[in-house]
Amino acid sequence: MVSDLTVSSNRKTAYSLLYLGMNIGFALGPMLAGFLFYHYLIWLFWGDAITTILASLLVAYFVPETRGHAISDCEAAEDLPVNEQAVTGGLIRALLKRPLLLLSSFLLMIYSFVYAQQVFALPLQLNSLFGTNGPTIFGILMSINAVTVVVLTPGILTLTVRLKSTISMGMGGMFYALGFGMIYFCHSTLLFVVSTIAWTVGEILVTTNSGVLIADNSPISHRARFNATLNMISRAGASLSPWLSGIIVEHTALNWMWILSFGLALGASLVMFNLQNESTIKRKAVKLGM
Repeated sequence: MVSDLTVSSNRKTAYSLLYLGMNIGFALGPMLAGFLFYHYLIWLFWGDAITTILASLLVAYFVPETRGHAISDCEAAEDLPVNEQAVTGGLIRALLKRPLLLLSSFLLMIYSFVYAQQVFALPLQLNSLFGTNGPTIFGILMSINAVTVVVLTPGILTLTVRLKSTISMGMGGMFYALGFGMIYFCHSTLLFVVSTIAWTVGEILVTTNSGVLIADNSPISHRARFNATLNMISRAGASLSPWLSGIIVEHTALNWMWILSFGLALGASLVMFNLQNESTIKRKAVKLGM
């Protein structure tokens, strides 16, 4: 829907605004829920139901169907970017003609594997270092994550709005490598706070640009299918992360997850920096016989 309502020049701003709004909810929700849990438990559930219904009604009343509008106004427009023009054929055929999207999705899958360590390896690390205080520190770090998103997203958008999405996501991978990699050396709460801010900056850069990259390179006739398929690929890393990480920790040690996270994020970010444009990727694909 965001893809249909935006053009290339304002998509990064639109996706950043959507991401910012979601994280304001993530930041305020737990605090309000904690208050309601101890004082008005029933309203925790009534409030959840009421706000969900209210949000649904707002969308139903104020947001018309976008796909028909997009096709009628833009499908035949001469000024529609080449990569967004409608194509014929099925999903697989259309995806294979856009190796940039496929390669970036597999790189995002590596990113999501690394990012998922915040809910797998990080709590374990905090428990091993701080014992019964581990859960409390973890809650503080998650609040810092949400607040960092709300505070820094506008500034990061301003600084990176003119950069290509692949460059911004490459920078995001660097911050993932820094934030998660440094946990190997963290033994104080302050260092964990610094680490959380670092990987949160990476989260901002990756999340606000991944949707833009897909929208800018998806034919208008396949937008929904491209979004569903590519997001499924990129988020597979987060789905597999607890299982694979558990196997790794069982056979090595918890600290090795931070070395692995650093290497994966750094390697993926270096490749992401080289995904400059569609033509470059296509030339490489031809050489590989794709």
